[in-house]
Amino acid sequence: MPKSAFAVFLKRFYLLPVLLLLMLGLYLILTQGYRAEQKPAPRVEATGKQDLTQQQLFRTFLDKNYVQDMKRKPFTASYRGIETDPTSWNSVSEFFFIKSRKINQQRLKSLDDFDRTALSDALQRSYDLYRIELERLIAKDDFRHHHFIIHQHRGAHTQAVSYLISVHQISDVASARAYIARLENIAVWFDQVIAQLKIREDKNLMLAHWQYGKIILASQNVISGAPFDEGDASSLWADFNRKLAALELDETQHTKLQDLAKKALLEDVQPAYERLMAILQQQ
Repeated sequence: MPKSAFAVFLKRFYLLPVLLLLMLGLYLILTQGYRAEQKPAPRVEATGKQDLTQQQLFRTFLDKNYVQDMKRKPFTASYRGIETDPTSWNSVSEFFFIKSRKINQQRLKSLDDFDRTALSDALQRSYDLYRIELERLIAKDDFRHHHFIIHQHRGAHTQAVSYLISVHQISDVASARAYIARLENIAVWFDQVIAQLKIREDKNLMLAHWQYGKIILASQNVISGAPFDEGDASSLWADFNRKLAALELDETQHTKLQDLAKKALLEDVQPAYERLMAILQQQ
């Protein structure tokens, strides 16, 4: 075989494996792509449009109810860091309780408008728990007058002080004025408590005799000390002055707020506690 022909032969001989490899690679690429196209897409558990709507509506329903509750219970809102009305207390009037019952009954009825099966597992649990809670609140309301509105361990007489001291912070002039307004509104709150005590008295749902003295003593302690008498600063007066001092206001503004707080303590808080003690002594 001539040298040139032999060279051509060798060149083709060595190129043949390369060509075969290239063809094999191309084949694999093409067949893999085809298989990928033919492979079914992974199944996705998609939520239907109606399901998604139900879940959104249910969440909105719960959110709206919570907002409504916080507006109706301004001090509970403050306790949770939400300011709806930083000047007021939670109502304990008979009108408030009757209205609450009607609201809960309507909410329970509204639950039937939702398709529970269309909700996620988590929302189904929320749905069930919310239904149970509403049913319990409505059933409990049948016996609300059997619940003592005040007793020796807990009640408006101690809550007014502990809540203002531990919850109501003064960070600016507006929150200082809100504190003063809450002092003024203790009178409204206590009058509601007194009305509830009278309802229970009419139904002969009374505290034990020994409980009254403890409540009266605790109440008297709140209105002992300055500015109610010549003693050391009372708990509320000391708390307000301590929080107010931290604002470092000018003397004129500081004195004005002090005077307003003192006026509220003497003209609203003290008479409210005295009215409460009077009804407790009478019962």
